[in-house]
Amino acid sequence: MAASVLLAMVIGLTGYGYTQTFGYLNLDINPSIIISYNWFQRVIHVESLNEDGEAILLDTPSLNHGNLNAAVNQLIDKSIDKGFIHSDKDNVIYISVSDRSSSIRSSKILETLSDAILVPDNTDYAFIKGPKNNYNAIKNVPQSVIKMD
Repeated sequence: MAASVLLAMVIGLTGYGYTQTFGYLNLDINPSIIISYNWFQRVIHVESLNEDGEAILLDTPSLNHGNLNAAVNQLIDKSIDKGFIHSDKDNVIYISVSDRSSSIRSSKILETLSDAILVPDNTDYAFIKGPKNNYNAIKNVPQSVIKMD
């Protein structure tokens, strides 16, 4: 009986952790795109924040349930294909994370992403760790962290 209760709790908590948004990752190149991710750093929703972001997402297969790092790389590749990242001039990509749990977790996500991100040689990237209050602001109104007041 106790094992059944424990099993039910584990399944329930896993389901909760998989379906709930635990953070937001903003990819700002122009296009600007926001990715909602769960406790397991799996993509649960992707949304454009401008028209260029919509153009990228229209041509991108669903990223839902995929790995966060792979999703960012796929969006960067699509940005290169669409001409938002140029091979003949310098580019900058801003990636920000606002996580509802802790700044330590946000730092670990950015560190993992730093090891996994694939960008052209003429492209720099900057990582921004958003404070927890950014998580609440983005939850209410999806927006770019670098453009927040």
